[in-house]
Amino acid sequence: MAFARVKGWRLGENPPILRGNLDALLPTATKLKGNRHFTAVAFGDLPAFFGKLSKVEGMGATALKFLILTAARTCEVLFAKWDEVELQRGLWTVPAERMKARKEHVVPLSDTALEAPSKVRFSDWVFPA
Repeated sequence: MAFARVKGWRLGENPPILRGNLDALLPTATKLKGNRHFTAVAFGDLPAFFGKLSKVEGMGATALKFLILTAARTCEVLFAKWDEVELQRGLWTVPAERMKARKEHVVPLSDTALEAPSKVRFSDWVFPA
């Protein structure tokens, strides 16, 4: 509509413009979508949950343990690559493009966090499943 207006093919404002127009009639995006919160493990229940999780085999359980120990976001963990992890220094550098704030983030890794991914190494991905 803006293109047609600039070309002189149309006069007046764009009818579907929200501000001062349709915003008076339509609900906000938040009201339509609503906020969806995921349930979390209660802090007091975490040791027991982690103990049970440690008995589960598989890449998903390993990735979840790493996620819990680093407090990282799911997408940061799932797309982690070995060249981001410095096992000797105990650091994981998450590149800016995978961070919500678009800034590189260095995560210190505990001994337990270092154990999780170092068991399997057959791909460029830390958690290749």
